[in-house]
Amino acid sequence: PGGGWARSCAPAAALVQFQPSPRGPLLRITATSALPDEAQRAQVLRSLQRLNERFAGLLVDGLVDGSIRPLHPTIAAQLLAANLNAAAELRRWVPGIQPASVTRCYTRPALLGLLCSA
Repeated sequence: PGGGWARSCAPAAALVQFQPSPRGPLLRITATSALPDEAQRAQVLRSLQRLNERFAGLLVDGLVDGSIRPLHPTIAAQLLAANLNAAAELRRWVPGIQPASVTRCYTRPALLGLLCSA
């Protein structure tokens, strides 16, 4: 499969692989509540919204080229963001998991649900 599906999978897989890596995990969205400055919190949330919109745009590309099944791109992008956020716990769920196996065991099953099998 190529097109929008592949372009959606690549960044999602890379970000999820980063989570259990020695350099990870990324800051979880729940950490924004610890920011004392309301303006800073709003700025971080706007940045996260832009990332969700970027993922939604990639999903729309897949809808257009037929590589992604019909779906609501904003909701699907939020599901991908939740998948990424939850991946911060992978080291606890699967002790010893290697970043290389994260895509096969965690990300791929979620992304296959977007794939248009037609």
